[in-house]
Amino acid sequence: MVGGFINAAHFNGGVTTLSGIAEAGDTVTVSDGTHVTPATVSADGAWTAAISGLFNGQSYSYTATATDAAGNTATSAPFAFTVKTSTFESAITDAAVTGGYLNGAHFNGGSTTLSGKAEAGDTVTVSDGTHATVATVASDGSWTAVISGLGNGQRYSYTATALDAAGNTATSQPFAFTVKTSTSESAITDAAVIGGFINAAHFNAGTTTLSGKAEAGDTVIVSDGTHVTAATVATDGSWTAAISGLLNGQTYSYTATATDLAGNTATSAPFGFKVDTQPPSPTISTAGGEAIYPAVIISGTGEAGTLVQLYDGLTKIGAPVAVSGNGSWTETVTLVGTGSHAISALDTDAAGNTGKSASIVFSLDNQIVGNTNQSIISGTSANDHITVVPNNLIVNAGGGNDTITLTSGPSTQVHIVDGGAGTNTLDLSQISSAVTVDLKLGVASGSQVGTVLLSSIQNVVAGGGAEAIVGSSGANVFQAGSGMDRITGGGGADTFVFRPGFGNTTVTDFKVSGASHGTIEIDHSIFATWAALDAALADSKQGAVITVNAAESITLNGVTKAQLEANHLADFHFI
Repeated sequence: MVGGFINAAHFNGGVTTLSGIAEAGDTVTVSDGTHVTPATVSADGAWTAAISGLFNGQSYSYTATATDAAGNTATSAPFAFTVKTSTFESAITDAAVTGGYLNGAHFNGGSTTLSGKAEAGDTVTVSDGTHATVATVASDGSWTAVISGLGNGQRYSYTATALDAAGNTATSQPFAFTVKTSTSESAITDAAVIGGFINAAHFNAGTTTLSGKAEAGDTVIVSDGTHVTAATVATDGSWTAAISGLLNGQTYSYTATATDLAGNTATSAPFGFKVDTQPPSPTISTAGGEAIYPAVIISGTGEAGTLVQLYDGLTKIGAPVAVSGNGSWTETVTLVGTGSHAISALDTDAAGNTGKSASIVFSLDNQIVGNTNQSIISGTSANDHITVVPNNLIVNAGGGNDTITLTSGPSTQVHIVDGGAGTNTLDLSQISSAVTVDLKLGVASGSQVGTVLLSSIQNVVAGGGAEAIVGSSGANVFQAGSGMDRITGGGGADTFVFRPGFGNTTVTDFKVSGASHGTIEIDHSIFATWAALDAALADSKQGAVITVNAAESITLNGVTKAQLEANHLADFHFI
């Protein structure tokens, strides 16, 4: 009997033994007021009495009465006790533990509070088998125990043992949990997104698949802030999410959030991209035709900020060229092999969309280069580009539309040049000093070209010096050089060509109107429209002047601005 209780350990089937001491020779009876039990008295007066029929939960009170040989009696004070053979302990709980895990949100520096319910008056200890913690028990038997020193990644198992006043104990079922304070989520990827774009080739009717890597067992959702998509997660934590409803021209940003079994979450960095399915529409503005030199300058338009690659048939030529902010591009490429060359432009935008232009066709002249050991050079019946060096006395260009390029030599050299059939051009682009050319008289001269006798030459390309050029009575084409050229057409329907880098050129006899009116062809990179040119056109004492800058101007002697404005549709071509 402990503290007025008989507990389970001493219940003994409802039997207990009371004892006491009387005088030697006394008889003793023990009574609860209802049942009387004779005690067994030893010679020294010590007695015992076996009490049976006790029941759990009942309280009892006994007195012992001793009677001596003279008939005197003496009664003890009452001896009371309660039979209590059990207590109880409920299951342990912890509001911070979800699904068997204590997560980062509830980690609290490695501390958590376990709770449960015992009987009123019980004491409770909580133990993981190594460390025991005394719980705080309320008057109704509910208890809490603060557990500290928990480590991330560790698994714990606790039991609670209640001890009542009678000494009975009750132990809860084990309460196990794992501390897991974080999970992970890798960056989102999408093979269809290149350089931050989904292009037409990967548009897939507005559907794409995002992917990433979480921890095994995690659930993953992908969101753009408005729409949420549940990802499919493999056993190793890798996941995919199909995103639909994408629209061309729109920009999107997605994050992936992984949630592990403990309730920890991890969110990826935003993954942004733009849908661009519109291919560029490049054009080539340069006209095709005869190519005298293998190196040709080709210009066109494209989508600003993109790259244009030129092709000769199926073969790339030149390097990719960037399209400027105003949508224009220019590239110098070298044609390989005489004959026909179909040139196209492939424009690739930042998204990887491509657009191809229509082709233009160049026909590259045969390239014939003289050497100083040749006194006679002969061309072919096709279009030839003949380069003349010192000691090439006689040049017979032959048939076709030929170009004869003079190179620098001593002032004493002599060349006799016959262009032959076709429309032929004298090219002075390699000459830096002044040259005088008179197609009517059939002669050219200068310090670097010597004396050149000309026949069947219709056109002239000026060089870097101050050329004085006189045409024939027929239709001639004159391309201004970078010097201060003075050109006289000679009476035919002449064409005057101006490309970037020309100098301050004067045309002495430009015809504004009539059957043999003159034509000015000007590169579109200088002036793209008549309105732009007209804004640079003014009258002077000599005539109308078109001023590009201080180093580039065209003076048309004897012509007025008003005359040019009235006839500009016929007189000006932008190439």
